[in-house]
Amino acid sequence: MKVLKVGSIPTQKSWGSSLVCIKRDQFDGNGCGAKLSVKEKDLLHYFYRGTHFAHSYPAIKCPLCGKINCVKGVPAPIKEKLFKRKGTFDGFEDR
Repeated sequence: MKVLKVGSIPTQKSWGSSLVCIKRDQFDGNGCGAKLSVKEKDLLHYFYRGTHFAHSYPAIKCPLCGKINCVKGVPAPIKEKLFKRKGTFDGFEDR
């Protein structure tokens, strides 16, 4: 094989997002409403048990009220790295 043109692999720049603590589910009431700035190092690996297998998701735990908030829009390479770590069961089973 011959290389015609050398390419480059894009590097992931630091990722960040913001969200409002609004966790609502059948176990908890509303979150505290705090606006939170989230960086890659803040993400935690949580999972719940579905009918046939576990479902993983990136989340943060609000430092003010302790609610677990799912973080949307996390890039795939960051999720893949996060999900290699051991996850924490969030207490929900879909059975």
